[in-house]
Amino acid sequence: MRKIQNIKLTQLLMIFSVIGIIVAALIMAGLWIYYAKTSLKDDAEIAEKLFVKDKKEQLKTGVMNALNYIDLKRKEALKLKEKELDITLHAIKSVIDVNSKASDVNFNGLIEYLKTLSKKSDGYFLLRKKDNVFLIKNGVFKKIKSYLGGICKTVDLKHFSSQLSYCIDRSQFKKQLEVDILKKLALYKAVKYKNSYFFAAKLLNINGGGCFAKVLLNPNKPSLVGRCISDNITDSRGFYYRKAFLKDLKLHKESFVEYTYKIPSKNVEGLKLSYIVLYKPFNWIVGSGIYIKDLKSEFRTLAFLKFKKRLKSRITVIVLAIFILVAVLILIHLVLYLILKKDTAVVEDFFNSYPDKKRIDLSRLKVSDLKLIADRINDMSDKVERYSKETKRLFERYFSLVSNFPDCVVIFRRIDSGVFIIEDANRCVISCLNIKRDDVVGKNAFDVFGFMGHLDKKFEEAFEIDGVLSFVDCLTFNNQDKYFFVVFYRKDNEIVAIAKEITDSVELFRKRQRELERFKSFMESVNVGVIAIDKALNVVYANGVSRKLLEIKEFSLETITDIVGHKNIKIIKNAVKGVQNGKKCIDCTTSIITKGNKNKWLFVSVSEIELYSEKLFVVSLYDITKRYEKEKETEYLSFHDSLTSLYNRRYFTEELRRLFNRRNYPLSLVVCDINGLKIINDNLGHTAGDKAIKSIASILKNQARANDIVARIGGDEFAVIMPNTDKEGVEAFLSRIKKEVDKFNTGSEFFLSVSLGMAVQYGDIENTDEFFKIADDNMYRNKYSVDREKTLLRILRSVRGNDIGTDNQIKGLR
Repeated sequence: MRKIQNIKLTQLLMIFSVIGIIVAALIMAGLWIYYAKTSLKDDAEIAEKLFVKDKKEQLKTGVMNALNYIDLKRKEALKLKEKELDITLHAIKSVIDVNSKASDVNFNGLIEYLKTLSKKSDGYFLLRKKDNVFLIKNGVFKKIKSYLGGICKTVDLKHFSSQLSYCIDRSQFKKQLEVDILKKLALYKAVKYKNSYFFAAKLLNINGGGCFAKVLLNPNKPSLVGRCISDNITDSRGFYYRKAFLKDLKLHKESFVEYTYKIPSKNVEGLKLSYIVLYKPFNWIVGSGIYIKDLKSEFRTLAFLKFKKRLKSRITVIVLAIFILVAVLILIHLVLYLILKKDTAVVEDFFNSYPDKKRIDLSRLKVSDLKLIADRINDMSDKVERYSKETKRLFERYFSLVSNFPDCVVIFRRIDSGVFIIEDANRCVISCLNIKRDDVVGKNAFDVFGFMGHLDKKFEEAFEIDGVLSFVDCLTFNNQDKYFFVVFYRKDNEIVAIAKEITDSVELFRKRQRELERFKSFMESVNVGVIAIDKALNVVYANGVSRKLLEIKEFSLETITDIVGHKNIKIIKNAVKGVQNGKKCIDCTTSIITKGNKNKWLFVSVSEIELYSEKLFVVSLYDITKRYEKEKETEYLSFHDSLTSLYNRRYFTEELRRLFNRRNYPLSLVVCDINGLKIINDNLGHTAGDKAIKSIASILKNQARANDIVARIGGDEFAVIMPNTDKEGVEAFLSRIKKEVDKFNTGSEFFLSVSLGMAVQYGDIENTDEFFKIADDNMYRNKYSVDREKTLLRILRSVRGNDIGTDNQIKGLR
């Protein structure tokens, strides 16, 4: 490595002085350049804006001067034409007056005279006599309805009691005037620029379109004269500039617009600023433009001349400022050098005499910054001394700890040749190998641990992975196998190996496995589903009966929750707690869905065992599915009617008492009785009668709500309890029942008829017996109404046809 040359303080200060001067000069130059640039830029931007604004005003003034010229020429021409008409007309009047006095000229003679004049004249005559108007033009005399609207002069012809007007066509006059003005404008320039020109167009539609105007004048492109102009044209930037100035013309009658346009006499386009005005008397769009490039060229020339004048004075100021700055910097560095040289000598003396002189004498220093640095050096010296003592103490403690560590610790280091050397080893290693420390430390690892045949492979693995390598190894000492758990920690080219003997743990594990196998053998021998779980409810083992019961081919579940589900795990947890507290499981029946998607009911029993110092809980599972289903079936039959599957009278009575409270008011009760059921049974048999009972039961159940109680309370009698239902709700229910019965009768082998009665409890009925009696009485009142005989006859005819018996037999049916 190249040695760095020492630099003296005088040299360092001189270097800093020169660098300071150069930097100062550069900063000054940079600041001046920045100032000049920004100042020039700001001045240029302001000046350019003012310059452009001035040119806009010049452009506007030029166009407005052209408009004033057009307006003046239009008024002069009109005035001249009117004067010409007046002179001609008075001359004609004088001739007519003279002739009318000299001879007796009639009105027809006047007309003939005017016809002769009209042939020779560019104008025409209008003769008004009373309410009639006559036109004499090109020798033709005819009567017209209204005035044609030309430019006219009028005199009175008193001799003929009429008025004579001499006129010229206004549009023809205007057209000729426009031609004369356009010839003058072709040579006009609104502003004095090389590529500037004046243009004009006839406006046809202020709203734009494919032909919103026709070109009248365009010196840049004379071929466009007479052609239509479309607003659907963009410049090279995609800007619809014609739509833009049409919008301004419509709102403000004038427009400034920037767009790219072909430069005259060049095959390129340039950015153009145009001022356009709408001239209403001729309905013209007139304007002129300046190319921005011409403006900028003129502006840059003026700006450069101005900057050149200011440059010389500013350079003189900058040079003078740099000279003064250099002198000040030299003086400052000289003073600093004298002060720093003395203070640095004090600091240098400290480092030369350390550690004999352990502190810097701060009172000898003058520079506050050096004094602060020296104070920090003193603090660092204190810390270095403390850290040295602490490091020495920690090293001694570490050495004592590692030496007396119960596990074996060895430090290997790989040298450049690839050989592993033993850097250090604690007492455990020396004791196990039964050799001296000098025969281990500094020796080749394979010479000392040659009996570990795979040590080289483990070294390779340790260097291949980025982390910790751990493995279990079996070594033989004095003809005895010993097991070690070995961990390699690699750092750069060193490996710290820690080996802990685990022979006792291995033997204990093997003994536990043998006991576990005996326990599994016992569990497989019992004819009950058995699952062993630990305190965390993790499954340790499940026997074949439990796997068959749960339809699990390969037992891979981790917790008992996976078997019984989250819904029923509370039973297992409570059973485990009960066993721990010396109690038995109560109500330990649960339902599960097996892996085969079958629903099974199990009785669960839990007991506690201890297997090799570990407490386990044995969960016994008994299949009680058939017994449970039988009990449920018995329970169902005790509350349901076997024929209709509706609730029976016992359940109805209990529910009526339960629902008979204000929370369910208004509470409604409907009683239903089948009419003529005996007739159906006697004539068609009890199968038909059962069908009638089932049909009515189905109708009632389908029309009732989910929370309504529908019950069969007798052979042909039914009842419906309807909580929170008022009179209107019950009547709607009865109406639906009747409609469904009528629908049934359209295709039935017998006529089905029911009698219905109802009662509504709003809080005025005292008990359930009275409540039921009201509904039952209403049912019987409907049953024995005047229509009962007709109903029975209809039922009888449906089962017998026309052979319904004698009158006495019919009366007996009542």
